Amino acid sequence: MTGRTLVFSRENLAVLPPGQAADQGESVTDQSLPSAHRNLLRVLERLKGDRTWADVERLCHVDGSAIRRARQGRGMSQNLAAALDRGLGGRNILTEAWRAYDDERHGRNDCPRVDEEVDPTNRRDLLAGLIASAGEITVRIRTGRTAPGRGDLLLLQHAIRTVTETYGVTPHAALLPVVGQHWHLAEGIVADAWKSDRLRPAFRVAAGQLAYLLSRLTFNMGDPAGSATFLELAEEHAVGTSDPALSSAVTTMWSTLHFYAGDYREAAVVAAEGRRWGYSYDTATLAAYEARALGALGNETGAMRALELMDRSPNPAVPEPSGEPYTAAWGQLIAGGTLARLGRHDEALPITAASVAAYEGRPDASYEMHANALLAHARALLSADVPAAADAASQALDLVAGRPTYTVWARAGELAGIMAPHRSVQAVTELHGRMHDAPAMLALTAGPAS
Repeated sequence: MTGRTLVFSRENLAVLPPGQAADQGESVTDQSLPSAHRNLLRVLERLKGDRTWADVERLCHVDGSAIRRARQGRGMSQNLAAALDRGLGGRNILTEAWRAYDDERHGRNDCPRVDEEVDPTNRRDLLAGLIASAGEITVRIRTGRTAPGRGDLLLLQHAIRTVTETYGVTPHAALLPVVGQHWHLAEGIVADAWKSDRLRPAFRVAAGQLAYLLSRLTFNMGDPAGSATFLELAEEHAVGTSDPALSSAVTTMWSTLHFYAGDYREAAVVAAEGRRWGYSYDTATLAAYEARALGALGNETGAMRALELMDRSPNPAVPEPSGEPYTAAWGQLIAGGTLARLGRHDEALPITAASVAAYEGRPDASYEMHANALLAHARALLSADVPAAADAASQALDLVAGRPTYTVWARAGELAGIMAPHRSVQAVTELHGRMHDAPAMLALTAGPAS
């Protein structure tokens, strides 16, 4: 479950060998990318010339993480290409290369029909169809003509609010068709609407929020590459509207994707950069994500500083279309798991126990967060009571039975690997036996999670 780093893009899910993490800033080899994508990166290198990448970021007023993703072959947005053209004096040469790259990506995509219900046999087809349609939507956004109505906007906003409020207690497979259907509606309206329509920014925010929710769902259903596809589209809408809430939500999800790919350094950098949005709902979450990544890197000073920032951050009153709202129990989950990663198990144990107790006392608690609290507790127990640690991990799997969740199976799998030397312990043997029945999503796990 360790030793691989995933690089997410629409075109490929490239696996890098140990020691070649995605945060090193190297481009994906030319042979791994389609021709127009290779040309786009060559044009970018020519425009850069003798400048450093820090110079490029400063001259073009663009986000460093976006440039890093582009250089690593993980995709480039039209807005980024245009900004680089302006800042580097490209006279639209990079934008033209981007258009060829975009045509190459999306030339064969079809827009699928979204079924009202999804069973295990067609869920993967629905997911693949939604991902494929993202490209077709991008083309329509540039050429649309029809004005939408306020009733459509209210419908979308109501759907987003309903999904957000029920996300934590509803199986991901049940939410997928609902979110997918409304996402198609939102993107279709944005794609076909007059550019000057006064409601267009609000529709773009709604479309971005739904794309973000699809990214989150797709990730937890075991498709990190598909998740990145939706997240790139959400990011397009965030850049196009300058909406701080959407921009902040997108940042939290990028940090999550990097973290679960084993790219902890980039996960920490992205989370720290996300504070620039100043959006209070995600302040604690971004600090928590920075802390868990730094804890995985063994950076105790940085991790503890991030945990202190998390503790000082406001607690949201209601859920928004971002991650789960930060709560004391969620903070304990992160703090205890991070301390355990740093080897401070005695300090971690009462914190993780309190988190588990808090989730057990809430009938409306998110099943994913409750399961992850149990897994953080299992990690804290490793040095003192291996059988109890294995039991806690098995309890976490019980919570997601029938509603498989990537984060839970990933953490459980990593903990099972850590406990492998104790296979003579019955609870450990049983945990390993359960991991043999893990969903196919577990095969995509790139590294340990916290």
